[in-house]
Amino acid sequence: MTRDTRILAGFLLLLCSALHAPFSDAVAADLGVHGQVFPVAEPDMLEMIMAKLRQMEAEGKITEMQEGLKSRTAAYAVRPPPVPGIGTAVQARSWLYDPAVALNRDLQDQDGNVFQKSGRRINPLDYINLSQQMLFINGDDEKQVAWAKRTENALGGRAKIILVRGAVADHSRREGKPYYFDQGGKLTERFGIRNVPALIRQEGRYLRIEEVPQ
Repeated sequence: MTRDTRILAGFLLLLCSALHAPFSDAVAADLGVHGQVFPVAEPDMLEMIMAKLRQMEAEGKITEMQEGLKSRTAAYAVRPPPVPGIGTAVQARSWLYDPAVALNRDLQDQDGNVFQKSGRRINPLDYINLSQQMLFINGDDEKQVAWAKRTENALGGRAKIILVRGAVADHSRREGKPYYFDQGGKLTERFGIRNVPALIRQEGRYLRIEEVPQ
């Protein structure tokens, strides 16, 4: 049996153990014998699992499952699922985003000295500058891809191109530099972006967000 099969068997055994865990001592009190008692004829659960796994392995089903998982993972890396709810910008929209956050606990140094109190608002732009603009595009839209390239060139390369749809690996390979993907729409949701192309740049202690129709 292969290592992957043994791991799967162990996981299934753990699951079965959890489902058949004994009650607490308070519940499992000895109530005596009432009526005729018969032995419990229950097959060995582990042996059943192992037999099923051996059958699946002999039939090549485990290898098939592993290959399917590899294929799905590779496809996801090449073209992740598009970010839902993102449209194409048809009119310009611009707003400011405050990146400050309120601390939910005191911050202490290695000696236990508090240097930031809970509840205080901290703005990371007071300590660092956004060195690159972020450009959000639909990688399947040629106009948006061209806009991103023009904008990046105008900024002297100081930009990150982030896709909300498209084959991110193909773009990276073709351009010879990393392209990024807004996995799960975390960034567009945080910044309130609903249409692309869009860009984010620093403006003092805030971030300026713009949706730019093409």
